[in-house]
Amino acid sequence: NPERMLTQYIEHRKARHAKVLQAVKSGCSNLSDIAISAYSDSPGANPALAQDQALSHLKELVRAGEVKRSSDGFVI
Repeated sequence: NPERMLTQYIEHRKARHAKVLQAVKSGCSNLSDIAISAYSDSPGANPALAQDQALSHLKELVRAGEVKRSSDGFVI
């Protein structure tokens, strides 16, 4: 069922996006710590891929004005 699969994918991305935002809200500011926090439910995730995906979410959060990028990393 392609529609169900696509819906699950979109919901998964939304949930991961929220986890990235929550990681920043909880005080994580550097990419590595944010990725570790956001992907804590996926211990087998490749760290480089987790960071790449976390950065993608962070760029969108910055674009939307929910997160700011500073010299210290990412902040609310």
